[in-house]
Amino acid sequence: MTDKVELDKLITVEDAAKYFDVKVATFRKWLQRNKLPKGMVLKIGNTMRVRSEVLNKFISGELQNA
Repeated sequence: MTDKVELDKLITVEDAAKYFDVKVATFRKWLQRNKLPKGMVLKIGNTMRVRSEVLNKFISGELQNA
């Protein structure tokens, strides 16, 4: 049996901040203050990546913040 696993595209916090047209520090503050949905960010070691699928759903109104 072969199951296809589709992975989210991961983008940098810097790219996500550019998408919102804010500084990286502002985007990180939003994360700390739970202004963005849980599960949007994946932490890998000391690095954070943003799940583009969750980001797009949030922007389209399909997801609410935290």
